[in-house]
Amino acid sequence: MAFEQFQALFPKQHRAHPSIKILYKDLQFLRSVDIDVVQENIDRQIIVGERQKLLVYKGLHSGRTRTVDGMEPHQEDLDVHMFGPTGNLSTDMPLHDKESLIREMERACHDLENQLHETHSTAEQELTMLRETVSSLSDLRYGKFSKAPGSEKDLGEEVIAALEILNNACDENRLQ
Repeated sequence: MAFEQFQALFPKQHRAHPSIKILYKDLQFLRSVDIDVVQENIDRQIIVGERQKLLVYKGLHSGRTRTVDGMEPHQEDLDVHMFGPTGNLSTDMPLHDKESLIREMERACHDLENQLHETHSTAEQELTMLRETVSSLSDLRYGKFSKAPGSEKDLGEEVIAALEILNNACDENRLQ
């Protein structure tokens, strides 16, 4: 939503108030944070889905039709109902020859390398988040606040200025 559209949501006498621009920027920042969180959750669910698909595939090829690790029984029943007990795969699978066995082993190695890469990537992301959290908590503990994004003022000064603007807006509304 453009700032002009956001501004139009307020009564005409308040549209020029500087707090509206601050509120708009804050809401835009919160929106971007939410979008990042949603994207991370989507990425995480894609990985979980791929792992579950692999587990179902392995379970079907190992002859098991129940209790694939990491899945609830009703999820498995749904997969069996949708794709059949063999996952739409032929039950008359030929035995491996030397070349096909090597191909399957290479594919399995490739899958394991991908899982290892994903695990390392996830661990790095978690470590980065933990370091940022610890750093932020350390700054809070020792009173070293960084400047607010896009501001030349110290965070404390920024808070005081925002509170003064809010107080003035409340006083204006009281007088009207």
